Amino acid sequence: MTKKEARELLLKKRNSLTKEEVQVASESIIKDIDAILKESKDTVVLGFMPLGNEIDLRPLFEKILSGYYKENYNIDIALGLPRVCGKDMKFFRVYSLDNLERSKFGILEPSLSCEEIIPK
Repeated sequence: MTKKEARELLLKKRNSLTKEEVQVASESIIKDIDAILKESKDTVVLGFMPLGNEIDLRPLFEKILSGYYKENYNIDIALGLPRVCGKDMKFFRVYSLDNLERSKFGILEPSLSCEEIIPK
């Protein structure tokens, strides 16, 4: 199977999931990530905004942005989301999901006024 065929197969499989199946999968992933974050040190979480039938991690993002981990576990967690910049994908720190803008592809992305996250 080629890479293209594998992508098409997985996309077809993902698109065949019901809303309930996507929600259950999203909640399961959020629960697992939440458990990891509670045991972590200060960190950056890189995520993505859902498109179509993708898992939805927005409840986790809201929890991060609300300061929950700082208040309850004394852990500073920054949230980074991707933005397509020409042919590159860069991650930018997000402080609120309300400040995202829709790209030409219909994907919610951070504005260019957000701080770019540069890996160390």
